[in-house]
Amino acid sequence: MQHGDEKVVDDYSLLWSPKYSKVVTTKSPGYISNINSRQIGWALIEVGAGRRVLSDKIDHSAGLVFAKKIGDKVEKGEKIATLYFNNNKGKSSVEMIEKAISVSKSQVKRKSRILGFQ
Repeated sequence: MQHGDEKVVDDYSLLWSPKYSKVVTTKSPGYISNINSRQIGWALIEVGAGRRVLSDKIDHSAGLVFAKKIGDKVEKGEKIATLYFNNNKGKSSVEMIEKAISVSKSQVKRKSRILGFQ
């Protein structure tokens, strides 16, 4: 048993809610060709959604929701994700996330999410 509040199933307002959100956008048109998950992870640590060391406290309302994935076509300025946070690190984290996402002018082949399958 994890000792959670089972009332959350019926009332989502009981969940933690972030104070702030920032939209992550593309800087150029094309196709999402790569997402550097390590860089994304470091950006999320900055807003408390992860930890550097075991003793770091996690902010359970902080996180990132992707709107696009590798292979998707995007226009300049299009939303690719939304960052949720409660501290003053949102702007720098968005910049880190934008740098972690590569956009190619040419279409890229989507890879299977299941290893060993195309």
